[in-house]
Amino acid sequence: MCRFETSWEIPDCQCAALKEGLKRMAPLIADGLAELYPCRLRVTKKGRPFLFVLCMALDARYWQKQPSGAFFSQNV
Repeated sequence: MCRFETSWEIPDCQCAALKEGLKRMAPLIADGLAELYPCRLRVTKKGRPFLFVLCMALDARYWQKQPSGAFFSQNV
């Protein structure tokens, strides 16, 4: 979070939870809040105020406990 980016070059990090998180992240990327590169995600300056929401999209433990559905409007 403090570096505004994450990466997953290590094959063990490339799991189903990451793929699901990136699917949830797609609308945020489309809005210009983050940029997706091969094996890397970077938060843009525009996205920094929404860092918590971006992190939630990738939080596998949170989504195991939560029903599916939109969560963005609850935090904005």
